[in-house]
Amino acid sequence: SLMGWSLADANAMLESANLVLSSNVTVEDSDRPKDEVIWQSLNPDDSVPAGTAISVVVSSGVPASSSATITLKLPNQGSGVDGVLKVYIDNVIVDSVSNVTILLNGKKHSFTVSGSGSGKTLQAYIDGILVYECKIDFRKSPAKISNVKTYEYSSDNDEKPVPYVVNETEANAKQILKDAGFNNVIVQRTFTDVASKVGTVINQTPEYNEDMPYDTSTMVTLFIGTSSSGEEE
Repeated sequence: SLMGWSLADANAMLESANLVLSSNVTVEDSDRPKDEVIWQSLNPDDSVPAGTAISVVVSSGVPASSSATITLKLPNQGSGVDGVLKVYIDNVIVDSVSNVTILLNGKKHSFTVSGSGSGKTLQAYIDGILVYECKIDFRKSPAKISNVKTYEYSSDNDEKPVPYVVNETEANAKQILKDAGFNNVIVQRTFTDVASKVGTVINQTPEYNEDMPYDTSTMVTLFIGTSSSGEEE
């Protein structure tokens, strides 16, 4: 078996058995040491002709996924005032730590997120208002947090109704919202079998209501029609 051996050792072992290491060595993320063999194409007891090329997969030495703990400094809105926390990574909601009601008492609130890859953008909203943003490199263990930005939680910003953008194209809808001061826009694709609806806004949240003004920092979600299965971006 080549499993657990370094690539150099595996090559020497194959040569001593009159076998050949395939030139196509695959590297995969793993918490095993770098260049350690974590898979081989043949079982150890298989009989093969001399000169047979054996394929292997080696570890990159980088964990496939890791976790990061985020700590927020909560706004202090007075005794008994609470808010709803929602967390997104690359605009996809993290259900395990979202829709949590927290007291806005000026204390700290921590939560842990897991993922894979690098350059991931995490954003935390309280009552739809962006209060925290950072970059996460999940290739590190623990994950590396960088480019941290914090924003003031305030209900004193301009308040106005969210524009009605249903039936608009995605580009037009975003421009209308931007012109009105709403810049925190999430797009979610949703299936439709009506050809004329593809590429247009089928629904929006918050909905338009001239008697219901929102802080312009509120996050707006656009549901865009697509002929394939839904996804967020």
